[in-house]
Amino acid sequence: MSTTAITPGTVIQLTPMPNYEDQVLAPSTDPKSTLTENVFSIPWYQYIDRVHQVVMSLYQLLLMVDQTVTGLTEFPHVILTETGANNAIACPEGSGPVLAVGVEFRIKLAHTLQVGVNSCAYNDGPAIPIRSHFNPALNIATAYGVGGIIDLLYDGTVLQDMSQ
Repeated sequence: MSTTAITPGTVIQLTPMPNYEDQVLAPSTDPKSTLTENVFSIPWYQYIDRVHQVVMSLYQLLLMVDQTVTGLTEFPHVILTETGANNAIACPEGSGPVLAVGVEFRIKLAHTLQVGVNSCAYNDGPAIPIRSHFNPALNIATAYGVGGIIDLLYDGTVLQDMSQ
């Protein structure tokens, strides 16, 4: 089996054969075609497999770049070292990715959260209100006990509890 490099200007045309399993990528038989080089034949299913491999490689590359930029290696990031007090939880500096709009993280609680006003000092920063993701103007409507896990997303103003 020979291989041909795909270079700029390479043309791939799918020519139907009598049995679809035997279809190959082959040169056009159109006499008006002026293509004389950079045309090759491979079974159509190998072409689709190759395209899939390229797309997945690009996806992995983009994911790696995103993780490098945001600092996320696990999504959402889980913080197991919550400090603070009841209704005013805190996470030590460096316990999660840099806070930016859209960052989502989970915290395993060492303190309780009440129905009503609660806050979180993320990465040893200022206290940010925790609100319902159904309506960020409202406080959470369900209490959390010690050991519970809260899933928060920063919207640029408040931390939205993604379960309430």
